[in-house]
Amino acid sequence: MGSRILSKMEFFNVLQEEYLIADIKKRIYFSPADKRYYEKVMEGKRTKIIDLSEKLKSGNIFNDKAIEKKFKDKLLPSKGLPQFQMSGDDLRNYFAPEAIVKIWISEQEQLPGSIVSADLERNILRVKLRGEKDERVVSVHHVNRVVW
Repeated sequence: MGSRILSKMEFFNVLQEEYLIADIKKRIYFSPADKRYYEKVMEGKRTKIIDLSEKLKSGNIFNDKAIEKKFKDKLLPSKGLPQFQMSGDDLRNYFAPEAIVKIWISEQEQLPGSIVSADLERNILRVKLRGEKDERVVSVHHVNRVVW
């Protein structure tokens, strides 16, 4: 595997993405040990981001809401799977039973609900919409986990 030389700005942007990915993972994992691990990762990256931000004289995800939104929207689009590499454990935690989600029922409409069960080999979920008795079977591509 070859190495890639990044400019300071590219490195700065990668750090911000990695910070937000760690934040997502901290929020989707249930284990306190996993949560502590991702908090430590975030702490180290936060220090580097702030330091680089000062050196580059650039805003960052902590002091500029537009920059934060740009990165969050890139990583967690409003519809579909997160846009970063996820391990099997990441996916199982992202689509864990009882997770609060938004389910797209049409191109324009999404409703709140929760996951009942997941069959990730077939990319389907059983979900329960808030206020409904019956469960629905939906594609993982029509569900977004509520993270932020």
